[in-house]
Amino acid sequence: MSNYRFIKSSHFFSLLFAFCILFSSSSLFGQSKNWVGTWACAVYPLGSNNTTFPPAVANNSVRQIVRVSIGGDSLRIRFSNKTATTTTTIKSVSIAVSKTGTTSVINTSTVKQLKFNGDTTVTMAAGGLVTSDAVAFHLTPSMRLAITIHYGAVNTDANMAAHVAARGPAWELAGNHTHTSAIDSLFTGSTSFTNWLNISNIDVLADTAHTHAVACIGNSITDGRNMTGGLQNRWPDMFSVNMLKYPSTANVGVLNLGIGGTNVSGSGTAGAARYAQDVLSQSGLKWVIIFYGVNDINGGATASAITTTYQSMISQAHAKNLKVYGGTITPFGGNSYFSTAHEGVRNAVNKWIRTKGNFDGFIDFDHAVRNPADSTKILAAYNDDGLHLSAAGYKVMGECIPLSLFADPTISELNSIGANIDYDLIQNSPNPFSNKTTIEFKIPNETYVSLQVYNMLGAKVIELAGKKYPSGKNTVEFDAKNLQNGIYICTMKADNYSTSRKMILLGK
Repeated sequence: MSNYRFIKSSHFFSLLFAFCILFSSSSLFGQSKNWVGTWACAVYPLGSNNTTFPPAVANNSVRQIVRVSIGGDSLRIRFSNKTATTTTTIKSVSIAVSKTGTTSVINTSTVKQLKFNGDTTVTMAAGGLVTSDAVAFHLTPSMRLAITIHYGAVNTDANMAAHVAARGPAWELAGNHTHTSAIDSLFTGSTSFTNWLNISNIDVLADTAHTHAVACIGNSITDGRNMTGGLQNRWPDMFSVNMLKYPSTANVGVLNLGIGGTNVSGSGTAGAARYAQDVLSQSGLKWVIIFYGVNDINGGATASAITTTYQSMISQAHAKNLKVYGGTITPFGGNSYFSTAHEGVRNAVNKWIRTKGNFDGFIDFDHAVRNPADSTKILAAYNDDGLHLSAAGYKVMGECIPLSLFADPTISELNSIGANIDYDLIQNSPNPFSNKTTIEFKIPNETYVSLQVYNMLGAKVIELAGKKYPSGKNTVEFDAKNLQNGIYICTMKADNYSTSRKMILLGK
């Protein structure tokens, strides 16, 4: 009898997948693949600024929901114990598609168990990190992914590795519920809290040539202060949503490394101190966005101190062949942070950020959200408390980022959106309107913009703009009180881009 044995099909495919992962960083089947970040959070001690301290999680299951950016067919997850003073044992971890993104309900047909060097259980040393084995999983862009951890021995104390501001609930239930369909507060004995525990990174296996990540580092505005309910609507989330719309930017992972209440300079959780570990170590990283400094200003820092810290961070990134973009500091008039002196520092820092040759480029968050009538304040529609923004404000921030900074030059966009994907004439609001309406347009860099209004006979009735505007989103008010009711056409021209929008003027 032959000594050959047939391999069971399930074992065969497991071996085949392991073989593909083993050689994924080389040119397998003519395509080079490597790991690229699709989600991340900054990990720090659970006791830091925490008002919703979770109950003890030892021997219990905790389900947490995250929103990824880019998708993939295999992933790995990193777990952190870096701030803990004792070991943490994970008995089992599963991942699954979250059905709603805001409740604990999962699609049980998608459940996959994670392993660590082939074992379902792992113990993290105090101060340590562990990364799961690669697992085949159909991760779609912007998916809400449920991660359920069944803990063993663990201290739920102030030093536990966590991200306090998850901006949505996590759920805990006694026992192993890694495959249970729901464990939320509707079930007897379950509790909820608003922290991410131990999870720090999710990477996908992707085409090295065309898939990269951008890391966003900042404070509470980046961390999404005032956003609740697990809606995943921080400005980096909205930035990712915008990039996923276009082929040339759909392969960019967006990683949010913001921590509320922190400065860019200093020790501990300050941006400069954690920069190498939180940002520069991310998988597949190509770009960094630094949006930091408002807390430094409130603490009395000079413009020079802040920009010197920027320069150090830029140099560190350039040493790794990364591009670094600066985000201008948004207004805070009307908040306790404001003073004439502080506003002077903000303006000086923003001037430095906008100056060519300092950063590799800049994102004008300040211009996108400020009140045109009072540049010291956030526009009322975007404002929460004078310092932080509303959901509408975070959306504007995410959408004002010039996508050309991240576009893959080998991928052409459809002609309907112009030579550059960042030119856009947004439909006026309100529309229809009476007397006045607001017109917004976007441009990728400072350029001359012509904005003209024509009647239905093709006659020009007014020129709304005819000058240079800064990059990002710009706003123009249209007062039609001297015009007759009817339909008008607003035409925008900038560089080689031209488009029009229909406006309806109703009775006054």
